[in-house]
Amino acid sequence: MTLIFRVNITGLCIGLFFFLTIPEGFCQEKINPIYTFSLENLYADNDSICKYPVESPSANSSILFNPDDETIRFRIPGYDEGVPFHSNTFLVIDLEHDNAASLVVSLEFIRKGDAVNKYGWLEPRVSARIGVLPSLPTRVIFPLSYLNAQKVFLPKVPRQLKGTLSGKRLDVKDVDEVCLRFKNANSRSFPQRAFIQGIYLYNEMPPLLPVQEKPMVDSLGQWNARSWKGKSESFNHFKDKMNEAEKTFAEEEWPTDRSEYMGFSSLQFDSTGFFHTHHDGNRWWLVDPSGYAYLSVAPTGVRAFSHGPVEKNEDLFEWLPPNKGLYSKAYAKQNGLMSLSFTTINLIRLWGNDFMVKWQEYTANLIRSLGFTGSANWSDAVFYQNAGLPYFYPMRSLPTTKIKLFRDFPDIFAPEFDASVMNYASQLESKKDDPLMIGYFLGNEPHWAFGEFNLAREMMYKNGQTFSRKKFIDWLRLKYDSDPILLSLAWEYEFIDFGDLQFFILPKDDDISTKAENDLLEFSVIMVDKYAKTICEATKKADPNHLNLGLRFAWISSSACLQTGKYFDVFSMNGYSFPDPPNTQRVVDELEKPVIIGEFHFGAIDRGLPATGLKGVRSQKARGMAYRHYVEQGFARPEIVGLHYFQWNDQPLTGRFDGENYNIGIVDVTSQPYEEMARLIKKTNERLFLVATGKVKPYRRTPRTIPAIYY
Repeated sequence: MTLIFRVNITGLCIGLFFFLTIPEGFCQEKINPIYTFSLENLYADNDSICKYPVESPSANSSILFNPDDETIRFRIPGYDEGVPFHSNTFLVIDLEHDNAASLVVSLEFIRKGDAVNKYGWLEPRVSARIGVLPSLPTRVIFPLSYLNAQKVFLPKVPRQLKGTLSGKRLDVKDVDEVCLRFKNANSRSFPQRAFIQGIYLYNEMPPLLPVQEKPMVDSLGQWNARSWKGKSESFNHFKDKMNEAEKTFAEEEWPTDRSEYMGFSSLQFDSTGFFHTHHDGNRWWLVDPSGYAYLSVAPTGVRAFSHGPVEKNEDLFEWLPPNKGLYSKAYAKQNGLMSLSFTTINLIRLWGNDFMVKWQEYTANLIRSLGFTGSANWSDAVFYQNAGLPYFYPMRSLPTTKIKLFRDFPDIFAPEFDASVMNYASQLESKKDDPLMIGYFLGNEPHWAFGEFNLAREMMYKNGQTFSRKKFIDWLRLKYDSDPILLSLAWEYEFIDFGDLQFFILPKDDDISTKAENDLLEFSVIMVDKYAKTICEATKKADPNHLNLGLRFAWISSSACLQTGKYFDVFSMNGYSFPDPPNTQRVVDELEKPVIIGEFHFGAIDRGLPATGLKGVRSQKARGMAYRHYVEQGFARPEIVGLHYFQWNDQPLTGRFDGENYNIGIVDVTSQPYEEMARLIKKTNERLFLVATGKVKPYRRTPRTIPAIYY
């Protein structure tokens, strides 16, 4: 199916799909769009579009889009019409849907002149995927300045859920069309339709939508519109369930086959007083401070908090407690907006002033009951110290510089970078003598590694007199014997002097000489090596006792990721794969080091949230089955020493700080474990040593997947 309508915009051709003028009184403030896409020029070649007017739940009229194929494309060739359009303009789409699950909106920006791929369609240069809650009028906002691909996540705006961006830099003037899709539209599991109420261009942030008359979230932080097994029907119901759970988990005893640090008491190596690594000839192990073999299976984010923005979203909540007294402990400022944790509010209402002490006891007992060997990244520091559990330290604020070479990759040859490294490493000084600390993660999912990028080439797209560019020029001067003619022949550009490179901007198309590309790749290796070596030498000097666990890469996107690994004690990466952990053989082959998978999860929509996260299954039992298969297959590999489930708490219905609202928790917003999943987690965690030593075969049974709903 193809929709086409033509729009005149200064120097730009944009493809979009629908239009409707703003209904009178729709906006709370009088800020007019600079362009409204016209219905009169819209047509479709099948019946997936029900044209104006169609009554929607919250607007005078709208367009009903009921797609039957996720590959639907919407194209618009455009002509100059004198619209005051520029890179700081906002593309705005007003829509609403009444589907059972969140809608995943995809915006795809096609570059002029790009040819169709082998499948016969144009690949987008830049793509964004944005989440929209069910039954909530939402203003989807995309700042066109983000087409420069320097950021991975879109800014959080009220009601709109998380927005992520992928692709390579694209100038606004080079956009040929914009396509809109619904990513989960072709799934029988989640039939989709949406009411499109308008598409606009604004030259400033558009106003908010009208206040909702019916709130979405009840007084316990649960979804009003849905019932499910385990839902607390009232505060008293919640209180009764928690009292029963407290007694149940308090009766659990610590495993008798574990050391005081949760190591396996049947296998002992040398003791150093701190966690370290050891290869026994068959597999890698972590070794606890007492010398016992240890494997880390743990949840991330074990905290009594799960915040989500409430400021500018107040109408979505049935009840908001006052931000004062004990309730103020549930509030926090995040990204400039006031946020609230209903997880915390529920605990305060239940236990009063002692809520943190009581929560720590309750949670430690639950973790013990489930057979976990500690807590993983981003867990509460007071909790793991009081519980006596091994833990991981997530280092804060990776070293940086004011000027970035690409995304978050700093100007690594600047004196400013070295100073930042020293300040960064100093945070370990207070941790260096703690035997409970397994090690430290340097950071999490650096954005420069989201994709395979030539970092030096990205640096040369900017006209910046950086220290790294100067170092590159000196390197080229040495390589080409200070002869600009040799450089000109190799790069196929005319350089009078090497100093010309200080202001040279690479063209933004893909056509540069092979020798230029190779030079840039070779210097990228030097840049990445300098980055990792400087940081790791400083952290090891500040803390010689604990393990350097690396950067928790989102995935091994390029050889640059592995290149940093030669300075780590353990290579870490996150692994949202199904059914097994991601391939880690490259780490073994190239680095000969153990591996920690820092994140994985499985979600469903059979309970109180409308999104699954990065991997979806049908039910809470299926989540437990998926956990069993993933973890046991993982620890059957000799290089894997840690598998960390993301995360302990469910995310808020209306989204956390960035808009994620996934059913990925081991416990829900009322701190109750998902019983079916918890039972299967316990079975696997109690047999890890047998699996790791080959005494039993790993669990091998994969549940049916459903299309993942994530943003």
